[in-house]
Amino acid sequence: MPLPKPLRVLLIEDDKADAELTIMAVQRAGYEVAYERVETAEAMAAALQRQAWDIVISDYSLPRFDGLAALRLFKESGLDIPFIVVSGAIGEEVAVAAMKAGAHDYVMKSHVSLLGPSVDRELRDAEVRHAHRHAQSELDNASQRLSYLVASNPAVLYSRAAGGNWPTTFISSNVKDQFGYEVRQFLDDPKFWATRVHPEDKETVFKGLARLFEIGRHTHEYRFRFADGRYRWVRDELRLIRDAAGKPKECVGTFMDITERKQAEEQVRRNAARAESLARTAGRLNAQLNPDAVLAAVCQEAARALDVPAASVLLYDTADDDLWIAETFGLPPEYRHRSQAIPRALYDRLAQKQGTVMVLPDVQAEPNLPNGLLYPEHGIRTIAAASMSREGQLIGSLNVYALKECRAFSPDDLALLKGLADQAAQAIINARLFREVTRRLAHVQALREIDTAITGSLDLRVTLNVFLEQVTTQLSVHAADVLLLNPHTMALEYAAGRGFRTAALRHTHLRLGEGHAGVAALERRMVNVLNLAEDADGFQRAPLLPNEEFIAYYAAPLVAKGHVRGVLEVFHRAPLDPEQDWLDFLQTLAGQAAIAIDNASLFDDLQRSNLDLKLAYDTTLEGWSRALDLRDQETEGHTQRVAELTVRLAKTIGLSETDIVHVRRGALLHDIGKMGIPDKVLLKPGKLDDEEWKVMKRHPTYALELLSPIAYLRPALDIPYCHHEKWDGSGYPRGLKGEQIPLSARIFAAVDVWDAMRSDRPYRKAMPEDAVREHIGKGSGTHFDPKVVEAFLAMQF
Repeated sequence: MPLPKPLRVLLIEDDKADAELTIMAVQRAGYEVAYERVETAEAMAAALQRQAWDIVISDYSLPRFDGLAALRLFKESGLDIPFIVVSGAIGEEVAVAAMKAGAHDYVMKSHVSLLGPSVDRELRDAEVRHAHRHAQSELDNASQRLSYLVASNPAVLYSRAAGGNWPTTFISSNVKDQFGYEVRQFLDDPKFWATRVHPEDKETVFKGLARLFEIGRHTHEYRFRFADGRYRWVRDELRLIRDAAGKPKECVGTFMDITERKQAEEQVRRNAARAESLARTAGRLNAQLNPDAVLAAVCQEAARALDVPAASVLLYDTADDDLWIAETFGLPPEYRHRSQAIPRALYDRLAQKQGTVMVLPDVQAEPNLPNGLLYPEHGIRTIAAASMSREGQLIGSLNVYALKECRAFSPDDLALLKGLADQAAQAIINARLFREVTRRLAHVQALREIDTAITGSLDLRVTLNVFLEQVTTQLSVHAADVLLLNPHTMALEYAAGRGFRTAALRHTHLRLGEGHAGVAALERRMVNVLNLAEDADGFQRAPLLPNEEFIAYYAAPLVAKGHVRGVLEVFHRAPLDPEQDWLDFLQTLAGQAAIAIDNASLFDDLQRSNLDLKLAYDTTLEGWSRALDLRDQETEGHTQRVAELTVRLAKTIGLSETDIVHVRRGALLHDIGKMGIPDKVLLKPGKLDDEEWKVMKRHPTYALELLSPIAYLRPALDIPYCHHEKWDGSGYPRGLKGEQIPLSARIFAAVDVWDAMRSDRPYRKAMPEDAVREHIGKGSGTHFDPKVVEAFLAMQF
């Protein structure tokens, strides 16, 4: 016989007897239960912090607490363990609400035997969730890393089988751009990689691969034949992967073209000092991924390597077609200014005279030099400048300066300067790539947060607030708002905003085609205003807008499933000159907002449909109740009266709105079971004999049998099934006693007697109100719940 499985249970239950029944049901499922019973929010919070639990089982209705409050407290704790609701009075709609709020299952106390299987199932599901979440996280992380590496890294990613000719099993698609080969060439020919290693390097390469089995990782540099037939230097970094048994399975790694770096190193190697300077510079630059830090390091290392007092980096601006001073060392900071820019055409003319490294031996003797090269007031005499380029594209220039006296730069000095410029170019490119990857990662994270808000909340206001926070943060703008298109008036109306100083736009009401936002919505295109201060007509709808001091403006239509849902407006208090990536991301954000609005609209439509269906249900029930009154020869309106009075009393006692819905339905159907009573008994004018009375007493059971198959009426069964039970246990059909009788049935019992005694009958007239009150008061503690009687007698009629 298997040993019981240990299980730590936090039990939220106010009734000790019910608690013992619950624990026994779990034990019967084969668990050795250690549990703690709590019945207040404070005790539950303390228990959650004090100990780790395997499962939480909660009663739905407690005197000072309830299941939904317990569920909220549980969710706030962040625990991911099963939460099961066990209750004797929970209705299906309440149960569904609890499941939506995060409960994993619910079990009726009348079917407590189902608790054991439910615990088994939910514990298994929790284990599956944990494993799935961990696996999905690992997969997402791996997928993201691979995507970023391939997209932003010039290196080629690959995997090879371990051993033999080390055939390639995977290679990234950028191998075409980097080496000229197709992916299939590596994959179709197992020897493809090995046959393209330079013959003189093969022995060293394969010895290095053999060492991979010893240390698990290896880096080597060798010559590799490219698709154009030339041998070029590559850097190959790889790691060994072993299978579960520890046997070598494959290696993964990167290799990239380092020919230019090799050539530069060869040139620098002619001079030991030059090599030392380049190595130190390379190490410092490789450790930097911040563009500003890279530029500062380049200037400092260039001045140190060439033993000069000052240096600068000029960067090429493709938009203005000039080179501007981005960083300096040994010069006043005011020189880092656009006014010092050099036109690209002039720079090219200077370079054509001297090549990629140019020297001005004495700038004071050179006429008409641009400010970017000459600082006469600072005493500059000699300038050496090396262009920084990558793959034929100009990046900028690295300049060094001799002050006060002229300086003769040797060929080795100029070679060193060029080597530093080449390393600086690569470092600048790497820093730019890192900045771009970081920016894109921030965009992806922003989109994920917006997606989470869309899927996690159907409250459009919450979603739009999260969305606008991401818009202003990721686009680095001062303010943004969302205008929603009202489908009835076909006008754009303000829905949410962020970053505004005033309420200038909160009363926006624009027809399609009116204003910039109206044009964006009507023509389904982005609208841009460079300077709102010069835009006389665009914002007449908002006379307070000038107080915001906005300058730049963009409006993007929100389109989902081919329908315009609104407009996203972006404002900035300074000029904006965004790149295409910025505009593309703005369009992406607009798409996300459109999805959120569309989802909210669908949810609203669904809610309206549910309301219509609920009204149809209730109308049907009222029709049934009138038909029952007619058949039972009840006084006109009896069922409606007792239903309304029962609802009033239930509210007075403090039942929730959800429970009151079921109370009203139960009151309307309280005598539905009489449909099963023969007319000769039901309509007999005189007193029933013993056998006839036995038949009449079956109508609560008939109600149970009739209504149980109807799912939405199950929560309303308490009144039709139990309203003839009495507080002292003398009622029928089950002889329930005291609080064993459902509260709704106890409430209805008093109301039903009241209406019966206050109504005319064929055999008597209606009794006076005082007499009926006295009768109900005398029944307190025998026929009726004393608390219900107290609340009933306090009511005004």
